[in-house]
Amino acid sequence: MVSVCVVNWRTTDETLAMASTLAAGAGDLPWELIVADNDSGDGSVERLAAELPEAMVFGTGGNLGFGAGVNRAVERASGEWLFILNPDTRVHERAIQVLVEYLAEHPEAGVVGPRMIDGEGRRQPSARRFPTVGAALFRHTPLGRLFPANRYAASYLMDDLSLDRPADVDWLSGSAMMFPRAAFDALGGFDEGFFMYCEDIDICRRLWDAGRRVVHHPGAVVEHTIGAASDKAQARMIREHHLSMARYYRKHLRDRTPLLLRPLYPLGIGLRHALRQAHRRSLERKQARQAKGRR
Repeated sequence: MVSVCVVNWRTTDETLAMASTLAAGAGDLPWELIVADNDSGDGSVERLAAELPEAMVFGTGGNLGFGAGVNRAVERASGEWLFILNPDTRVHERAIQVLVEYLAEHPEAGVVGPRMIDGEGRRQPSARRFPTVGAALFRHTPLGRLFPANRYAASYLMDDLSLDRPADVDWLSGSAMMFPRAAFDALGGFDEGFFMYCEDIDICRRLWDAGRRVVHHPGAVVEHTIGAASDKAQARMIREHHLSMARYYRKHLRDRTPLLLRPLYPLGIGLRHALRQAHRRSLERKQARQAKGRR
């Protein structure tokens, strides 16, 4: 049995569309759908329960964040395989079955993820290397816009990743991850201290530390529309992203960093957060001017 675990926050239409692709994605495998609603406050639970009568739909009692929402869904799951899936995805034919078959044949693997594509069929960088200072400086920052072809971002996004065969990677995007239930439970699930973002990097690092492999499988394909939920609260999501970056640094990198350099990391994260927020506000002002001009 495959338990498909989804966290919904004001993405009811996306969740319904995603659910319609699961049967083809599962192929011959039995599956169940579990939807944890993080206090959407828009009637999501009632609508999803009515339109997905075979799914288990429940409210978590608050906006707990992504990792905590997944953990609540897993608590209700009965499958030996856990497919963590974003609402804004479309599962291609047999993708779920391909991932489960790989895990069954490779018990040393702790998680496997599909090849992610956008609506035009272009690869999304869902398999990545662990973050570095260089990647943080050039990803979604003014430096990155000035030097879009920099090697730090290219390395982080694994532009050199082979799409011909499964390959070990540092970490996989939480938008689509297939775990053996035993591996997920052994780690205690996602670290709920990450409200949003970096919980996927964290769990993959913990899998590697536990002697498990993290694998990207290009033979399974999932289409993904990035940001269906996070775009509804951009300012908060930018803030939460940087809080998660700080938590990841404290948890996994601080003790490996020379003492004199340790203050630079939180300062850099704070500066990056300020620049991202400034860029967001600039875009919002530009869009407001354009909208005013069209009236």
